[in-house]
Amino acid sequence: MEVFKVKYDNETDGDLYGISIVDDPANGFDFIAMSNKVEIKLASDKKKQILYGIVLRPEQKIYREFEDGTPFQLMFDAETIERFSQDFMKKGYQRNSTFNHEEDLKLSDSTVVESWIVMNKENDKGNNIGLPVENGDWVVGMKLSDKSWGEYVETGKAKGFSIDSFVQFE
Repeated sequence: MEVFKVKYDNETDGDLYGISIVDDPANGFDFIAMSNKVEIKLASDKKKQILYGIVLRPEQKIYREFEDGTPFQLMFDAETIERFSQDFMKKGYQRNSTFNHEEDLKLSDSTVVESWIVMNKENDKGNNIGLPVENGDWVVGMKLSDKSWGEYVETGKAKGFSIDSFVQFE
């Protein structure tokens, strides 16, 4: 199976314009939910309703298919992930979320409130709350409204994060 590296040297190479919650994350990482129903060390406010999860991991091969059904794998390097994470915040895309990438299921009442690149997995917040983080991972915390929390988290519909983007690859 062919492996393609995502190219993002500058903004003409694409855009990562949203992070959505999905029922089957392509990266395979489920999120950690902080709420009044989940006991987590950092949850001092029992009504935080924040989802924490890994968005992208450097060098991870992610299975995709071309429109004709031909399978391939996409890979992001650490520098690309860092540029995407910075541009995502700089461009104000924190509120661009949907469920399963469906525009009619826009989560306009939810927003990314935390975003970081893991620098030292042993001392990282993600590790402390139970995420299987590695150095270079992009992790976010997304605050959901009561309505979205009940509909997607408490029902178990949502499992993790996925990016909304258009990218170039080589």
